[in-house]
Amino acid sequence: MKVFINYGIVLFMILLLVSSCGNIDNKEKDKVSEQKPDTSRLAYLNREIRKDTANAELYNQRALYYIEQKQVNEALGDINTALQLDENNPDYYITLSDVYLAMGQGVKCEDALEKALSYRPDDIDALLKMGELNFILQDYKDVVQYLNKVIELDQNNSTAYLIKGYSYLEGGDTSVAIKNFGLATEKDNDNYDAYMQLGLIYDAIDNKIAGDYYQNALRIKPESIEALYAMALFLQNNENIEKAFELYEKIISINPNFIYAHYNMGYLNLVYYENFEGAREYFNAAIEIDPAYAKAYYNRGYCNELMGNFAQARKDYQRTMDIIPNYEKAIEGLNRLDRKQGIGN
Repeated sequence: MKVFINYGIVLFMILLLVSSCGNIDNKEKDKVSEQKPDTSRLAYLNREIRKDTANAELYNQRALYYIEQKQVNEALGDINTALQLDENNPDYYITLSDVYLAMGQGVKCEDALEKALSYRPDDIDALLKMGELNFILQDYKDVVQYLNKVIELDQNNSTAYLIKGYSYLEGGDTSVAIKNFGLATEKDNDNYDAYMQLGLIYDAIDNKIAGDYYQNALRIKPESIEALYAMALFLQNNENIEKAFELYEKIISINPNFIYAHYNMGYLNLVYYENFEGAREYFNAAIEIDPAYAKAYYNRGYCNELMGNFAQARKDYQRTMDIIPNYEKAIEGLNRLDRKQGIGN
């Protein structure tokens, strides 16, 4: 029995790659990257700025730190200071674009990237970010234009192929999306996102090769909840129940509040193992996490019904319908209980 439980092809929206922003001038990079004492990165930067208040790169580096910490106002202040000290450095406009993106200001983000490209038209980092920004803005034609430019400059740029894959997938051209995701994995055998997207695409059409792509994703990120859940659901849908159960257990050991793992383990106990009491406990756990989870109430009610706990089953079916009025299976459950209890005869 193939089931899709709160999962499907998900387009993982991309934020700009702040971890890769800013191509530092070699001389300044040497200065900033010199051996640091055993203090925090922020403390180090603060101390260096006090020693050299006219060093624009130090302000840029502190802005990058603040972006990572989601302190966007502090980041904006520092990158503006860097630009006041050196207004012709394209790296600083790239950092500025990251700040504006984090602030949800797409137009200013684009303006900053265009400024960076006006100084350095072949800057791969800026071109990638323009592609990513246009993807977020759903301007897929410009996405491909910018990323093709990246690939002209660097044929092995896995990220460019990945984002092109997202763009084609969102635009409905799955075959070209698959090609680009495949190229992303060829250029970088550790491209986790590309493997995940290939797995999800093939899983949606019942192609067993999806499992291979999920395995590669797990090779790269063994404790990724996303990859573990996709693989577990793939195994469940392909009747490998024991292995699916093991993966759901692993998910819960990593994140005890991952509700769908609890729900699916309840489902497996109910349908495959006929362990109604055990199933009920998993549905209980799902309901504790989300007291408005209608499907969990229904299935807990069904467990109670099968165990002969008709009064509790009735409460669960009614609670299901409180959350989703006219829930067909709950109505059927109440009708079964009426027949079993001789109500309405």
